[in-house]
Amino acid sequence: DSGVVRVHGSKKAIAAAVDSSAVYCWAHPHTGGKQIVCESWRNLISVGANPIAITNCLNFGSPEKEENMGEFVECVEGIAEASKYLSFPVVSGNVSFYNQTKEIGIKPTPVIGGVGLIKDHNKMITMNFKDEGNIILVLGKTEGHLDQSIFTRTILDEKNGPPPEINLFNEKNIGETLLKLIEEDLIKSAHDVSLGGLIIGISKMCIKGDIGIKLKKPKSLLSEFEYFFSEDQGRYIIEITKSNLKKVSNFLNKNSVYFEEIGILKEKSLYFDEKTIVSIDELKTYNNNWLKDYMSK
Repeated sequence: DSGVVRVHGSKKAIAAAVDSSAVYCWAHPHTGGKQIVCESWRNLISVGANPIAITNCLNFGSPEKEENMGEFVECVEGIAEASKYLSFPVVSGNVSFYNQTKEIGIKPTPVIGGVGLIKDHNKMITMNFKDEGNIILVLGKTEGHLDQSIFTRTILDEKNGPPPEINLFNEKNIGETLLKLIEEDLIKSAHDVSLGGLIIGISKMCIKGDIGIKLKKPKSLLSEFEYFFSEDQGRYIIEITKSNLKKVSNFLNKNSVYFEEIGILKEKSLYFDEKTIVSIDELKTYNNNWLKDYMSK
């Protein structure tokens, strides 16, 4: 999510996030450009910040090659479309061309830095799960898009296909609705769904909170892989108390936000199903040791 810095002498705080996605931009530059802006938007909203503005650092290969210049133009058009729709203006930036080795350019890699304002830092939201018995909802619809996902590229070794679509209306509506819920103190924790899909986002929240979850399979479940590993955009994982479920559900329905109940916080394990149970300590071990293990191979 975002880093947050309190403004001394006031209740205000500034949230900041930096995002990029060379894979999405390589697969479809226009969609990739929109996605990075929306990812920054989500990261700010996830902590309770109202997004204010973005800056960019646009990194590409040689503009003398038509393909590279085409990627640049389409990425910029995608960034402009998303920032205009979300009222999330680009206030500064720079361009870096000729990033290449022996005439082979890098993947198009625009980087977006976003900033937002939290009027009262006491209302800041963190991503760590809080209390057993609380209910976990997913805001936004899961369509099961696996192309260009971490799962497809890493596990299946499949690099083809488009990135997930961006629906700017849903991005804005869901994000603004979540901010209202945060303002009303109805949210205990929140995290956006990005690389790795729902299961990775949930795992991060379990690790941070040192608490487990019993997942439930929603009615819309296509397949477990599509539901839990797809990287459909515009989604958030939120934690609420049982006592607030009806109030939150009514508010989401009133604002036309699709949501599903995905689980309940329980004990110290991630209960995927009866056969797959992973302890939070085991998740922490994987998370903390992967780089050391990878470098030692």
